[in-house]
Formats: sequence, structure tokens, C-alpha cells
Amino acid sequence: MKRTMLIVFIFLFGCIPIVNAATSTNYIYDEFGKLDYITHPNSGDIVNFEYDRSGNLITKSKVKDASARNMTSLLLNGSGLGDDQNKDGIADGWTKIGNVGVDASISTDSYYGGSAQQLKITNNGWGSLYRSLGPISADRYFIALIDYKVSLGNTVSFRINDTSTNWGNDLGITGFIIDNKWHTTYIKFKSTGAPITVIGAYADPGNSDIKLDGFRIYEITARTFSKIGIDPELSSSNIPYQFPQELFLNGIGSFEANSNGMTDGWTAYGNKGINLSYSPDALYGGSAARIQIRDDGWGTYYRTLRPIDANRYFISLIDYKATTDHRISFRINDTDSNWDISLGMTTFIADNKWHTAYIKFKSTGKPITIIGAYVDAGVSDFILDGLRIYEISPTTYNKIGVEPEYTDGIGNKFPFNNFLYAQLNP
Repeated sequence: MKRTMLIVFIFLFGCIPIVNAATSTNYIYDEFGKLDYITHPNSGDIVNFEYDRSGNLITKSKVKDASARNMTSLLLNGSGLGDDQNKDGIADGWTKIGNVGVDASISTDSYYGGSAQQLKITNNGWGSLYRSLGPISADRYFIALIDYKVSLGNTVSFRINDTSTNWGNDLGITGFIIDNKWHTTYIKFKSTGAPITVIGAYADPGNSDIKLDGFRIYEITARTFSKIGIDPELSSSNIPYQFPQELFLNGIGSFEANSNGMTDGWTAYGNKGINLSYSPDALYGGSAARIQIRDDGWGTYYRTLRPIDANRYFISLIDYKATTDHRISFRINDTDSNWDISLGMTTFIADNKWHTAYIKFKSTGKPITIIGAYVDAGVSDFILDGLRIYEISPTTYNKIGVEPEYTDGIGNKFPFNNFLYAQLNP
């Protein structure tokens, strides 16, 4: 998998101007003014531009017909359905509206083991939770997905509109299943040039209890657009695996340094001689995490996710560069500590080159601990970058580590902040 500056900019898309070209071609630029990629609505092609670390163009290529690009950063703060910085009960960036008895709160009943948005409506009122994305240049193709659980309701729907309010001419609408179980629904749409409004849930008059999680948007080719809902691999239960919710959208996975030179959300533990810093030798963003262990100490660098429902299938990948002869391993555990019975473990190659390590695992219902690196006693020096987790289907789970393209090419199958190739993960 090529390591280029282009990857850096995907989840910064909220800062990237979306240009309405005079022709039918849309030119999308990165935050430094370089051409990032272009879309050809008439042909359905997307052309990708990749640059080296000095900003020199090294590759111009047409992406595959089934390619999709995660555009969730249009929301600026990721999916925005679990974060509530001002503690008003409404996810950051979203707006609640209704006539009577509409209550919003943040729930720990999350499809992804974190937090979700809950919307309750009483007194037979109606209500909606929505946010505007602003204008997107016309004649581009998208798919938007959201995870939901409805335990009570009359009619509840997910909607995408092309106005700056939460009603108007719909670009798409789909109804929710009311059975108190988590589901994923989607809307495919073609941009009109007008502002786009995402209506996470629109509840008709009645009493409702709704939870929302995992909102995401992918830009897709015209050919993929035409196949969604028709091709079995791009329909029904396969859709969430083709356009997954990547679990580290908030930047933790890129190991960006905070003001103290550390990465937020991670914990270091060991017996002696652990030094944490950041390295400009990064594959994504401006920095990566550097861990050094001296005095023959041992250590571990980890973070814990909340419990994820049992019997779901995942793959986690991390990029690393190690320069030590002592064993360093990437681990996934199902406890709330950084040891115990592992769900998976793989050992790093110590050759001072970038590699991608992966672990496939099945959730147990317990908290998930991601151990970016577990270092046996000795002197160690290594860099971590690009942690990501994808939910996968049982079919894909069984292919990983068996079929060559799901082993040696696994980093291309599950990239960090780059084009994702649909129809490869049924």
C-alpha cells in the first residue's frame, strides 16, 4: 500500500473547499491547494492524485469502479452521535426539533461500544434530529448510512434533503424497523449543488424511543450508485460491510501528538525506563507515536474500548516501524486490562521499515483492549501509526489469513483514511 501525503487529508475534508467546476467535472483540492482528486459525473470515474512527503505528484490514477471514499469528515467531528462536549444531551453539531415532549440524551447503549444519541418523544409529539453539511458540488454520487435501534415509535425515518432545513425535497428516505434491535440503513443520493441536510431520525406523531449511532457518508462512482439495491453484494445485509463505520474517526488512530507531545486516549505501563514521544516519521498526519524502553525494561501501550456485543467479527490493523531485536507484539484482548487471554496477537518485524500488522477477532461481549505494542524485556525503539478497526462479515473473517489477497494485501483491503474498495468484503 502506498504511503503518501494524500492519505493525510481525508478526514480533514471539512477544511477542504468543494468546488463547483464550470464543466461536469468536479475538482477537489486539499488544504494546501493541491489537487486531491477529481470526479467525472458523466463517466462515473474518480481520478486520484498522490503526492510524496515533499508535495511532489507521484501518481495519477483512475480508481476502481467499485471504489468508495469515506467523506464522514464533512461533519468536522466525525460521526457526531456520541460526543456531547457542552453536556446538553444533544450530540455536537446536531439539532433537535419538535413540537412537544422531545427529549435528547447521550446513551451508553451504543452499537460500537461507545456512546450513542437517544431521542425520546412523549405526549404523541413529533420530533427530529438533524444537521446541515452545507453545499456539495452538483452531480456527485454518495451513500449515507446510520445505525439505529427503535424500541417504540409510530413511523420513524432516516432522510437526506437538499435544503438547509430539516424538510423540503427529499434526496432519499428510508423507514426504521421498530423491534428494539440494532440495524443499519442507508440512502444513496446524487448531490444537487444545494445544501445537504442529514436527518438522522424523523419521528411522525406518536411516542418514540430512538437510538442513533455510526453515521457516515461515502462518495461513490456512478456505476456503484447504479448497483446499490440491485447487486446482492451491494444490498441488504451486505451494505454495512461494504461501507463500514471505522472506529477511530476521532483521530486517536493516527497517533497525532497533543500539546504535550503525547497521543490522547492511550496509556503506557511498564516496570522501568519507558519514554514516550512523537515522531515526524509518520504515515498519516503530522506525527506518529514513538516508544522507547531502556534499562532492559518491559512495557505496553494500550487503550480500552467499552464492551462490544458478542459474536461480531472485526479486523484491527496498525502500521509500525521497529528497530529492536526484542519481541514486540500487537494484541487485542477481551478484558479491561492490558494482559490476560488475548483475542489475537501478532509479532512485529524489527527491520526499521514500515509494516502493517493485523488481527482478526470475534467479540465476546466484554471490554476490548487494544494493545498497540507489548514489549518484552529489553531495549526497544519503535513507532506506531494508522490504527484502525473495521467490522467484517463472517465470510471475510474466514478469508483473512487464508487467501493471499486477504493476507499479504490486507493493508490495501482495509486502508487508513483512503479509498475503500466496495464489493470486496461480502
